[in-house]
Amino acid sequence: MRNRPGYFASQLKKALKGIGTDEDELNRVVISRCEVDMIQIKEEYETIMKRTLEKHVE
Repeated sequence: MRNRPGYFASQLKKALKGIGTDEDELNRVVISRCEVDMIQIKEEYETIMKRTLEKHVE
């Protein structure tokens, strides 16, 4: 996997897509990644979604 942050950002996008949230997937990604990874994942998510992960989760 060449772009790990991109992969996990995509997984978060899928977990948050549509009505309802796939909380199991959301928790799996957030809990399984270290703090440094999450910084990169959040940056990649913002690039993909054009909004912050924090705003999407609110």
